[in-house]
Amino acid sequence: MTVNLFASSMGHSLYNQLRRDDVIWHKTARDFLNEQYNQNKKLLDEGFPKKFPAEFLRCLWELKLLRYLTSIKQGNLLLSTKDKIKLPDFKWIINEKTYYFEAISPTKGSTKNYPYLNTQLSGMPPTRDGTIGHREYRERITGAFREKAVCNYNPYVCDMNACNHNHRTGYKTHIEGNGYIIAISMADIDFMNQPMNWRVDLSCFFPISPYMTMDINRAGSIQDIYHSFCPSFNKGNKKESPINVDIFGSAEYSHVSAVIISRHWPVLFPKLSQHEPVLSFDSSDNDFMLIHNPYAIHKLPPKTLPVESEFIAGINGDTWTIQNVKK
Repeated sequence: MTVNLFASSMGHSLYNQLRRDDVIWHKTARDFLNEQYNQNKKLLDEGFPKKFPAEFLRCLWELKLLRYLTSIKQGNLLLSTKDKIKLPDFKWIINEKTYYFEAISPTKGSTKNYPYLNTQLSGMPPTRDGTIGHREYRERITGAFREKAVCNYNPYVCDMNACNHNHRTGYKTHIEGNGYIIAISMADIDFMNQPMNWRVDLSCFFPISPYMTMDINRAGSIQDIYHSFCPSFNKGNKKESPINVDIFGSAEYSHVSAVIISRHWPVLFPKLSQHEPVLSFDSSDNDFMLIHNPYAIHKLPPKTLPVESEFIAGINGDTWTIQNVKK
C-alpha cells in the first residue's frame, strides 16, 4: 500500500508550509519524499509515517542519510531486523566492516532556557553578543550527542533520574564490535542564530575554547592562531552545572567512531539548490562536517565518506593536533 506522508492537516511549521504549495519546489519535494519513503520503508521504523508531521526535521534527516548512504556507490546499506530489538537507524557495510548510523535532530530548546537560539533577528546588521549563542548551541549539540552515545547506547551507565529514561535497554549488546557514527542535524536552529564556524563545532567535542584570537594575513586569509584549554563550559552559565567537552579527547566514548554534523535545513530536500539559486551547495546538497574520534575502537578510515569538511586529531603523548583532511 502506498503511503502519503503529507496526509495530516497539522504538523511542524515547515511541514505545514510544504502542504500549502507556496513555492514551486514544495510539490516536487512532497512527491520525491513520498516516493523515497515508499521505496525504502523496509529500512525505516514502522512508526515513521505517524511521527513524520510532528517530528518533521528529524524524519527528513533520517531520509537524507538514507539517500546519502545509497548515493555513495560503495558499501551496502542493509535492512536491520529490529523487531523488538533496539538498534540504530541504519546498518552500512563497507570493505567488510560494519558501521551503524544513528540520526538525531535536536530542537532549538525552550525560549526560557535558550533565548538566543529562539530569537527572531530584526535590523541589519544584527548586533548582539554571539558568544551567548555559542554556549546555547554547544549545549544543544553536546546534549544530542550524549543522548545517542550514552542514553541510547547503554542507559545503565547514566543517571536515570537526570535523563528520565523510558527505556532500560540500549544498542551496546547488539552492535558492540562494530563502528558507530552519530549524525546530528542542527536544522531546527535558524542559520542566523548558529555560530556557522567549524571551530565552535570542534569545541563541542575537544577540550578547547571555540577560539580566542584570529589573525588576517596579507593575502586576506583568516588564520586561527590561538585556543585555550577548556575541558568544560557551564550550562546556562551556572558554575554548578559544568558540561564536559572532553568527548573525543579521551577514551570515554571509544565506542563512537565519528560524528557527522549538518547545519542547514535546505540540504534535507532533494537538490533544492536547483530551485533556489541563492543556495551554494554542490550537486549532492552536502554540507556535512565529519569529526573523527581518535580514540575510537573501530575507526572510520579518512575520506571514506564524501563530506564538505573532515577533521581528525593526531595524538603524540600529551600533545595532539586537529587537522582538516583535504579532499
